[in-house]
Amino acid sequence: MIMRVFKKIIAVLLCLGFLMGGIAVMRHQAQQADALAFFQNLGAGWNLGNTLDCHRLRYETDNPLDFEVYWGNPVTTKELFAAVRQAGFKTVRIPVTWYPHMDENNVVDGRWMDRVAQVVDDALSSGLYVILNTHHETWLIPSRKDISQMETKFITLWEQIADRFSGYDERLLFEGMNEPRLIGTAMEWTEGTPEARDMINHLNQVFVDTIRAMGGNNTERYLLIPTYCAKTYEDALKDFAKPGDLKVGVSIHIYSPYSFAQDSNGTKEWQNNENEGAEKLDTLFQYIKAHLIDRKIPVVITEFGAINKDNEKSRAEWTAYIVEFAAEHNISYAWWDSGGRTEKDDTFNLFDRYNLEWKYPGILKELIRP
Repeated sequence: MIMRVFKKIIAVLLCLGFLMGGIAVMRHQAQQADALAFFQNLGAGWNLGNTLDCHRLRYETDNPLDFEVYWGNPVTTKELFAAVRQAGFKTVRIPVTWYPHMDENNVVDGRWMDRVAQVVDDALSSGLYVILNTHHETWLIPSRKDISQMETKFITLWEQIADRFSGYDERLLFEGMNEPRLIGTAMEWTEGTPEARDMINHLNQVFVDTIRAMGGNNTERYLLIPTYCAKTYEDALKDFAKPGDLKVGVSIHIYSPYSFAQDSNGTKEWQNNENEGAEKLDTLFQYIKAHLIDRKIPVVITEFGAINKDNEKSRAEWTAYIVEFAAEHNISYAWWDSGGRTEKDDTFNLFDRYNLEWKYPGILKELIRP
């Protein structure tokens, strides 16, 4: 009799265990679906390039606006963001270079932090999502050499950023690093080395842990982390280790094929039917699907673009090819816009920031789809 009761109790406990396990799986799947939907909802984005990421000035100054305009762009205004939103973009990525504004104790100049916050506020008030990052941080090299000192600086920087923006809602995302790579080496613009990829995984986890520990809305904020150099080469994606945090997505960049997208002396022509360029993109797409999408990892193409060679039609077709892949797999994307004042600066520039006019309507049309 006692044995029979004992067996029934065990059976009930097993059933409860299976039930609780099933509930946990369902909750995890629901949270995962919510995260994928959030990153998808970022939609079409635009980069405020060559602005708050200016560095290596040739004169001494502590005025934030001197940095902001140094590479040929005007001071950023509410009107600029309003025009970006009116064009149909939902997200703006704000690249920021922090190291010129940090002292020997890694403390960010308060005036610089205030200026960054003002630009973020202006973008948010225009109805845009904002991705805020660290950009051109030349000290941030994924190597085990001097990792302790580098990690301390990395943590200290993000603690300050997270503290300043702790009260901001989920429309503000943080992106831990931009194109972390082995600067100055033969492997800089490749898929990296196993050690470098491992170090980026480590720093990505440090970034997530740092933000979560800062409290406020940072505990639930959506975050982005890169692969090695934000590359989509197979080894870079295969060795990418995503933290278990469901509100973390991966940031990748696409400037392929190089001859068309980045080489000013390369080909001007793009055709989307069985050409070498399409094959290269298709290969990258296969890697992205196999190593990220099929693993249900949220993906954002935080940079892509093709330089101007008086070939708007071809650039629009190239843009459409990438946007179609992104749309098929619910991936958000952001065009890299370097801005500039003169025709000489007209590389990735789509938007005339001085006159608030879009320069290449054919490309804009492919970026902003119904």
